[in-house]
Amino acid sequence: MRSLPSALVLLLPATGCIIYTGDGFDADAGPPSHCGSGSGGPGGDQGGGFGGADTARYTGVAVEILEPDAGLDLDGDGDVDNNLPIAIDALSQALGGDRSWDPGAELQRLVEDGAWVPLMQVRDVEDGLVVGLLAGTRAEDGGLAVLPGSYDDAGRIVSVLHGERSRSGGFEAGPGPVRLPARLAGDVDIVLPLDGAMVVGRTSEDGAATMVAGVVPTELLIESALAPYLGADGLDIDGDGVADLSTEAVLDTVAELLDDPAVTDFMDDEGGRGISAAFWIDWEAADF
Repeated sequence: MRSLPSALVLLLPATGCIIYTGDGFDADAGPPSHCGSGSGGPGGDQGGGFGGADTARYTGVAVEILEPDAGLDLDGDGDVDNNLPIAIDALSQALGGDRSWDPGAELQRLVEDGAWVPLMQVRDVEDGLVVGLLAGTRAEDGGLAVLPGSYDDAGRIVSVLHGERSRSGGFEAGPGPVRLPARLAGDVDIVLPLDGAMVVGRTSEDGAATMVAGVVPTELLIESALAPYLGADGLDIDGDGVADLSTEAVLDTVAELLDDPAVTDFMDDEGGRGISAAFWIDWEAADF
């Protein structure tokens, strides 16, 4: 993992979001909830007209979990919100303290191997722009297949965020819910959830550079990602091919850990907990 480079200052739209890089950069004041022009996603407006010739498409080539001092101010209190690295460290210690367990490195390995490829579609519309987030896998011949979970039953992209471009050419979209599918070995399907998601960055003819930030809802994370990922085999922490902890033991440990407000730094109106997170994604222009 690394901190967000100071060069990102040049990529961000000047629309009032507070962005922190850990180097003291502070954009014009105003919480991200005031950014963009609305959101889509599960149960939301799926408009935007994706699929035309003027829709730009990108495949993710590098994904990083950013350090706690890099991210967005998600609640408007003037401070960056990115607790995911702290949660990862706490979970690592709770499961045995093996610091060799690095979810960020594992995520990047999946991207490099083509086992999980983030996808993005961007289209300028009359009142701003729309961003669609999907996921796919690569075959041995390099062909790209979009995972079915990227679409709803009507064939529309599930995770759609609405936003706008800045005069300098950057853009921001959101906030809104994002649900990215992933298919693990053994055809195990999981969903990676992010609520209140914001995508901020810049696109070009060759690619794009973005920060994606939001809150990981812990209950949904356990149900849609962690439990299916563990299956009946449990967790192999040290990579020797043998489960070190049973699924039940892992889920009990995680449930106890997620009751700690130092780990889950967000809570919704119904008492549901979440972990703020921020990711850096580099994209290449593509055709899918």
